[in-house]
Amino acid sequence: MSAKCPLCLPHPFNRPNVVRRGRFWRKSDGRWITRFYCKSCHAGFSQATSDPCFRQNKRHKNEILRKLFCSGVSQRRAAKILNLNRITVVRKFLFLSEKAKIQVQSHNLNQPKCIDIQFDDLETFEHSKCKPLSITLAVESKTRRILGFEVSKMPAKGKLAAISVKKYGFRKDHRPLGRKDLFRKIHPFVEDDIVIRSDQNPHYPADVAKFFPGSLHLTCKGKRGAM
Repeated sequence: MSAKCPLCLPHPFNRPNVVRRGRFWRKSDGRWITRFYCKSCHAGFSQATSDPCFRQNKRHKNEILRKLFCSGVSQRRAAKILNLNRITVVRKFLFLSEKAKIQVQSHNLNQPKCIDIQFDDLETFEHSKCKPLSITLAVESKTRRILGFEVSKMPAKGKLAAISVKKYGFRKDHRPLGRKDLFRKIHPFVEDDIVIRSDQNPHYPADVAKFFPGSLHLTCKGKRGAM
């Protein structure tokens, strides 16, 4: 089996001379993993060194946790179902989210540029309803292909506003920054003369005109406004 030294790869003029040096049994997924030794830089490594799951003791739980999260199962409930520590589930959630983000970006780069997209904000919260969050999501209109999203902090509204300020202090509105970051990220995935659809939020037109000057921005009444 041929292997390349991870320390010598950044240096193209080095010619690593890699030899095998034993193997070990990986208990997490029941596999033998080969060890290697580089005679050029005297570094030891294995087949698992360059794996994204490197040093994960419960890598065999990644796929089932991914399915549970996609099915709307909470982290606490997933920990009970799989008999895992909640800290382990949190770490898996962060790992799987970063992996999914990379996969979405890679998928979009290999797809044709969009000519018609939709974006909108949805609201949720962290820890308490006094700490609301806004998730700005952009998708392709026909296929619903996810182009990108941004999570931003926002102040509480209505009757919870005063309670939120009293309990947690003033909370800045980061929605404009999140919206701009999202438009900046999805710009390589869309055509210049794109059609952009959204609701009639008064803050949207200025940002759309700034990042997509050649686009056609179509707005419609939101569900709550149309009732």
